Amino acid sequence: MAAGHDEENWFVPMTRALEGLTAEQAAWRDDSSNNSIWQNVNHLSFWNERCLLKFQGITPEKFEGDNDATFIGEKETGSEEDWKSAKDRLFTIFSKWKTAVSEADESKLSAIYYGNSSWYEVISDIVTHNAYHLGQIIHTRKLQGSWTPKEWAISAPPAQ
Repeated sequence: MAAGHDEENWFVPMTRALEGLTAEQAAWRDDSSNNSIWQNVNHLSFWNERCLLKFQGITPEKFEGDNDATFIGEKETGSEEDWKSAKDRLFTIFSKWKTAVSEADESKLSAIYYGNSSWYEVISDIVTHNAYHLGQIIHTRKLQGSWTPKEWAISAPPAQ
């Protein structure tokens, strides 16, 4: 959770991936069917929040849409304040996840949550999902020219 949120590690964390982006850049889409950065942020907020609520024993509101409906909220004319709110929401959810995982005991993490999957497995899938969309965000920044690799380089931990 920390590596995908704000901890420098083998890849750029979300805080750095979104750093310095304007609302206009966040809403930008190329000519393909790729989602905007803003859409990816809202998608991640949606799913991370729902799973976090379930982890906390809270039943989220019923969701009747499909996954595509979670890539909502792109604001082509959205304000910088709207964009900041979208980022803040994601970072708050990520922070709550880090706290929830660090405070959970073994019995909670090994408990079966969905099908035959323990919370350990579900959290692993959430982290993978977050990393996937983090990669899409960085790719979109590269396409739009708002990503300078030398400024954002992170070195991998030394091999052991």
